Amino acid sequence: MWISNEQPNIYLWLTQCIQQLSNLKEKGFPLRQGGRIKLKVYGVIADCPAMSLILNHISHVGNALNFSSDSVKAQRLQTNIRGRLGISILDQILDIPLPKGIIADYLHVTLLRHAKTVCLYIYKKFMKPKDRFILNEKMAAQRFPHFFQRTIRKLDEKGHKASEMRNLFLYCLLPMVRNLLKSDQAAHLGLFVTGIRILS
Repeated sequence: MWISNEQPNIYLWLTQCIQQLSNLKEKGFPLRQGGRIKLKVYGVIADCPAMSLILNHISHVGNALNFSSDSVKAQRLQTNIRGRLGISILDQILDIPLPKGIIADYLHVTLLRHAKTVCLYIYKKFMKPKDRFILNEKMAAQRFPHFFQRTIRKLDEKGHKASEMRNLFLYCLLPMVRNLLKSDQAAHLGLFVTGIRILS
């Protein structure tokens, strides 16, 4: 665990863990009946800030073809090459090479991209300023049990967390907008919420 008021130094923090994982991959786990179980590391899953740190990059910028060579070049030159800052600490243990070993997690992709985009589209395109004000007031007044750990903020604010969008989208958006949207718009939003609930 890293406890600090600044981002962790990945090499300082995880080098020992990576060495232990590499050792386990090489030797495997012994079984009582004899034989060994080999460890395979297929990929990495994390939110964007953690992913940037562990992959040693800023972003994908859409070019996966040169991922490895750009990473090596960035490491050698100590500069940013198309979003890469150097070689990832995970390169030593991943069985599926980067970037194919990067796994997008449902929570961030679905809630911070799809759900937020749909909500903002409806908010800006179909809601009148008066309706937006009413929705913002309802959102500000919404209270959750303490274990939810997040309140909800206005849709047009920046920097939403995935858990905030989950709370808004799965627990309170439909009742809040049912009288502010036309019935077909609310119905389509309801289908989308249902689809995401099924994924959860």
